[in-house]
Amino acid sequence: MLSYKEFAKTKLDQRVRLIQVVRFFIATAFLLGALIFQPEDAWNSQVFMLFIYSSLGYFLYGSLLIFLYLFQLVDVSKSYTILQVAFDFLFFSLFIVSTAGINSQFKYLYWLLIFYTGLLFDLEGAVLSAVIAGFLFALLANFHFLLEEFKELYFLRDIVTKESRVRTTFIITNCFGFILFGSLSALIGRVLNRAEYDAYTKLQQVKKLKEKIQKSEKFVAMGQMAARIAHEIRNPLTSISASIEMLKSDLQIREKRDQLLNIASKEVIRLNQLIENFLHFAKPEEHPKKPAYLSEILKETILLFTNGHPKIEIEYRQKLANEKAILLDKNKIHQLFWNVLNNSADAMDGNGQIVVVLSQDIPSMYKVLVLDEGIGLPPNPTNDIFDPFITTKQRGTGLGLSIVKRIADEHDSFISLINHKDGKGAVFELDMPVGDVV
Repeated sequence: MLSYKEFAKTKLDQRVRLIQVVRFFIATAFLLGALIFQPEDAWNSQVFMLFIYSSLGYFLYGSLLIFLYLFQLVDVSKSYTILQVAFDFLFFSLFIVSTAGINSQFKYLYWLLIFYTGLLFDLEGAVLSAVIAGFLFALLANFHFLLEEFKELYFLRDIVTKESRVRTTFIITNCFGFILFGSLSALIGRVLNRAEYDAYTKLQQVKKLKEKIQKSEKFVAMGQMAARIAHEIRNPLTSISASIEMLKSDLQIREKRDQLLNIASKEVIRLNQLIENFLHFAKPEEHPKKPAYLSEILKETILLFTNGHPKIEIEYRQKLANEKAILLDKNKIHQLFWNVLNNSADAMDGNGQIVVVLSQDIPSMYKVLVLDEGIGLPPNPTNDIFDPFITTKQRGTGLGLSIVKRIADEHDSFISLINHKDGKGAVFELDMPVGDVV
């Protein structure tokens, strides 16, 4: 079950990814805007060149983050997020410096930065971001002192204001505004966090309720199964008991004894299979999912199955290029295919041809088809063929396909069983997602 820490990390990841997209569009707008709406003789202006280089750098920076996001090369962590915010402060300050300093309309980029910092890091992050923005804003307001020390920056002297009284009032007003806005953004972030926590809590409650329902359904199924197994066991035990009683008589001829022993042996095998199906259904073994190739499991299952069913011919077709390994429980998938093949063989009375096809019609799904030459399904079935105890066989337990359904559900796969279009035999279809590729 997903912990709240993991849930919160996922939400933080989503916010960081969204901010990366916003950052990319801002960088694109700055770069294109500078190139399209450049003033006359702009390329001879060092101030304009500073803005162009800053826009280009920010665009490349935003593009790099998008690249890392698309290919999942970097895990979103607190340090990674702080580094992004630091670079935003750097580029936003360059934009403000190259566009009229503290009188620049781009000073509102600081407000945007404070806002999403509050969403990411709550009150502490928002206040810290507001203080840093206020410090940088005050530094820009007194930029003329820095120009006196660095003659290389003299080209910026025309965009610097020197009215100290206006500058001081302006700085104080904006710094207070930064802090108030940071607090507001943190409050919004807390509201969102609270909503996400409520959503997480409700999600966990739904999951627990679903688990209780599944357990209740399982107990009901177990009760039905116990009654069915008690009935199923009675018949073979009666046959075995009768055979043993007859064998006690010395009057039985050898041929008759062999026949009785054969009956007893078959009934014992039937009882063993019944108990195995019960164990698979009642308490399936749990194995960790590991990368495996679906085609290899199919081939291994077919090989083992044909060795035990000499009158069954299985044709395997693979219409899949560049197959990738997917995460699955190899033992359970083997059991799934074995049960499907066994169901097809029973439908053909152990004699006939089965065609198995592995393909990929859409990129997100692997498809497995199993076609047999059996009697097919009833015209109008009244029950789901994958429900427990539903069978068309005279001596079947109705657990084979229900086990198939359970294994498919555990692998988020979809299954169906229909009659063939030409009216001969049935077609089993398994659609398995390939999202977890290796």
